[in-house]
Amino acid sequence: MSEKNSSSNELLIYFVVGLVSAIFLLISVLIYEDHKTVASFLKELSFAGFIALIVIFTVERFSKERHRLETESLVRDINKNLFHAIYSRYIPNKVFREVERLLLNVDVYRKGYSVIYTIEDIEGDPIHYKCTAQSSYEIENLTEEPIDHSVGLALEKPLNDGMVGLCRIDSVKIGDKQLSQEEIAEHTTVSETQVVLSYPIKIPSRSSVKVNQIGSLIKLKTDQELWLSRVPSDGFRLTVFVPKGVNVYANAVHSGAAELVHDAGTKKAWEINEGMIPCQGFVFWWVT
Repeated sequence: MSEKNSSSNELLIYFVVGLVSAIFLLISVLIYEDHKTVASFLKELSFAGFIALIVIFTVERFSKERHRLETESLVRDINKNLFHAIYSRYIPNKVFREVERLLLNVDVYRKGYSVIYTIEDIEGDPIHYKCTAQSSYEIENLTEEPIDHSVGLALEKPLNDGMVGLCRIDSVKIGDKQLSQEEIAEHTTVSETQVVLSYPIKIPSRSSVKVNQIGSLIKLKTDQELWLSRVPSDGFRLTVFVPKGVNVYANAVHSGAAELVHDAGTKKAWEINEGMIPCQGFVFWWVT
């Protein structure tokens, strides 16, 4: 109640200052011809009143916004400390530290995660398949501040060294920005086992960015793939297209089971309709 009265009193003061300044300005205009000195003095007073109003309003607005951000930050810290105090009593320290690392200390969240994996024959090659992986999702900043985030994609290199050049990042679109092949190459590294993209972006406070990526891989006729999420996600949909005569299967790397939502000939799709922590996702394999 006292906070409401304080706010009402502030508005009344602003109104009185504005009204008096306006009256002084009006009087200065009316008496200018006969009393130039007094008129100039009143005019200066009116301008000073208006400027004071603008300055006070601006400072108060920034002060309230800063207070709001500090309060939200304090509430988050209190919630985190409360969670820690309650659950750390029942969870071993090593396990709880992992919970903190994977969940409590993260600042991003993935929504609408989808991977479309297409397996195709290679003409004249009885051993390998050409695979195309297309992933799409929306990454959201959970904090009140802009953050730096790395958009990543990791593809497994083929066992045949002569086919390593066929494993590559083909396309990356982040928001409205389509990366050029030069930009993709600049931010792609090749290790002993993987081709890895890591592209830095900045996500504004409480905002999200859409990401679409396409990569090419070379796999064996009978092979498997492990596709996991690096950040907490609201679920995962996996769609796999295979050549005729090829059987494909999938299991969820998750405490819950994967739901088979589409099974028609050369196309299968599974979904995890639950929240996911980092390093959860799908393992899938195919047999020719």
